[in-house]
Amino acid sequence: MNRDEKHVSGLHMPLRFWPAYSTRVWGGRLFETEFGRKLPDAGLYGESLEICDRPKAESIMRGGIFDGSDIRRVLSLEGEEIMGPGWKAESRFPLLVKWLDCRQWLSLQVHPGARAAALLGGEKKSEAWYFLKCADNAEYVAGLQENTDAQRLVDSLESGDIEKRLRFRISRPGDFAFIPGGCVHAIGAGNLVLEIQENSDTTYRIYDWNRLDINGKARDLHVREAVESADFASPPPEPISDTPEPLKKLCSCDVFSISRVRLAPGESFNPTSFKQARLITLLGGEFENLEINRFETVLLPYHFPWGIKAKANCEFILTEDFYRPKRA
Repeated sequence: MNRDEKHVSGLHMPLRFWPAYSTRVWGGRLFETEFGRKLPDAGLYGESLEICDRPKAESIMRGGIFDGSDIRRVLSLEGEEIMGPGWKAESRFPLLVKWLDCRQWLSLQVHPGARAAALLGGEKKSEAWYFLKCADNAEYVAGLQENTDAQRLVDSLESGDIEKRLRFRISRPGDFAFIPGGCVHAIGAGNLVLEIQENSDTTYRIYDWNRLDINGKARDLHVREAVESADFASPPPEPISDTPEPLKKLCSCDVFSISRVRLAPGESFNPTSFKQARLITLLGGEFENLEINRFETVLLPYHFPWGIKAKANCEFILTEDFYRPKRA
């Protein structure tokens, strides 16, 4: 095989990435104790970025023909081969994938939808959570109580009664929650969560549980922007609990579709939708023809020769429809 043939062959292989860890005031050590990963030091790590194409935070490729290159460079040079026809070299990868180790409550926040993002100069963002591990009685917030409007939300912040306005939910392993732009939300203590989101860094913090950061200072709040972004009219999507079926569609929206898939040994999986790049996050098991570690997310490029076959019982999260290639 000559160099060009090796290059083309490499573009048909799964693309792997090195995780990038960040300390957080609410973080813990589960990436080490649960995932078996080596953390940089003894700090409290709340985020593991699995795939990221943000300025100054671009994921680094792991192995293969792109080993050591960052995702921005690779997509600018080989974007159509990886993502499909019509991909523009300057486009950022549409999604950001991370694990969250929530030892404490994350801040109460909201991301803008398209209208609010345009008004406030931010980036719209919807996201989804898959709960891998949950402590007893762990919770999260998804949405506001009925009859909450902008004024009532602000009044509750000023009076200290904000928690009465929130829609708390119990979290259990295998649960899934879709959080559209405009939905007030927070992940509670004791949750280990896979987060799949639009490639956006716009977050408006409403409330931080009267917490101080590592320097003893209160973190900044963005109440005006949060109230402008909050959707007071639409009921929040209902959470989805785990069920036994092998293939379960978790959500489908204008920015991604997400499913949970289980395979028995020897079973193969082939997608039914049209040819496109896809993400797989392995929750457990082993494939015969796909090199991937447990809890890792890989990008299966447009030219990946589907399908994949289970060597042992496999469970994984499949993310697709984040870029629809132009048809010839």
